[in-house]
Amino acid sequence: MATAAIDAGAALQTPDGATIADSAATCVGTFNAFLTGNVLPADGGDAESSAWAEEQMARFSIWAANLGVFARGHASADYRLRDSDEVCSLILQ
Repeated sequence: MATAAIDAGAALQTPDGATIADSAATCVGTFNAFLTGNVLPADGGDAESSAWAEEQMARFSIWAANLGVFARGHASADYRLRDSDEVCSLILQ
């Protein structure tokens, strides 16, 4: 069965045009940059902050999977929440 593409007008977007999936992908990229040492906290970072970031990334990944953030077509959070501007706005904050 083929999955339908999400209509660009169906998903709520941030002022810069980002969808829930776009915003979540940015978060994943930021986690990865931090964990690979490309972005360090102001205090220089340590093993404790790295462990904390790994745990938060794992929690974020579980949340994103449960919500269907990166799913395609009608299974995606953007599609399923297309008529709920308030919920989309809360997620995109």
